[in-house]
Amino acid sequence: MKVQVAIARKILTAIWFVLHDNAEYREYKPSSSDIETADE
Repeated sequence: MKVQVAIARKILTAIWFVLHDNAEYREYKPSSSDIETADE
């Protein structure tokens, strides 16, 4: 139960910051360094 509450809190916090700052949606595009790190 504590884990579920912690996850929900993080998600709600992220949503609040997006709505509060009127942030536009940005598609996630992994950089070449992300791809190289994932292969290791």
